[in-house]
Amino acid sequence: MASLARVGRRNEIPLSIVEGGSGMIHGVVSEADQKQIPVYAFVNPRHVLRTKPSCPLKTGMVIKTPHGDHFIVGTNGPSEQREGTLWQSWRLFEATQLVHWQRRTQVEDKVTGLKRDGVLQDMGMIWAAVEPLDREVGDFRMSASFEQSRVITGRPIKHDDLIDNRKVSRAEPSLGVIIGVVT
Repeated sequence: MASLARVGRRNEIPLSIVEGGSGMIHGVVSEADQKQIPVYAFVNPRHVLRTKPSCPLKTGMVIKTPHGDHFIVGTNGPSEQREGTLWQSWRLFEATQLVHWQRRTQVEDKVTGLKRDGVLQDMGMIWAAVEPLDREVGDFRMSASFEQSRVITGRPIKHDDLIDNRKVSRAEPSLGVIIGVVT
């Protein structure tokens, strides 16, 4: 007998966890409706991953498809059916590149007692989705230092961190990931 719990199992693809854990999971990847909030605020198309409720996936992990695409996992919520939770769904943000993450440190001046900038702490290479802040592409002939980009990552970046030598001017948690702005 057909059951909602088994629908889509034949469409599942194997996904490997490359950051935040290890192993393989199986799920169904589909494109998110671009008219839903908060997806409309993003530039690149988003995807939704549907897995079994018992899948050990967590927000912030990075997964890899058989085609080599990397995705940062965000939250989207479980199914809510009369029969119970039939699947868990996750929001996927395409990781466009590996970026270098650095954090500023402060030291206290022994003479004045004031805090000043110390050495940069290397936090390593992280997967991130780096994209223009707006949906519309600006005029690339006008390159100025005030250009901003959105950065989405599963790692706990903070205000004043550096991502590829660009300052993080804002970083807020949303959908289980950190969404920031770099200048």
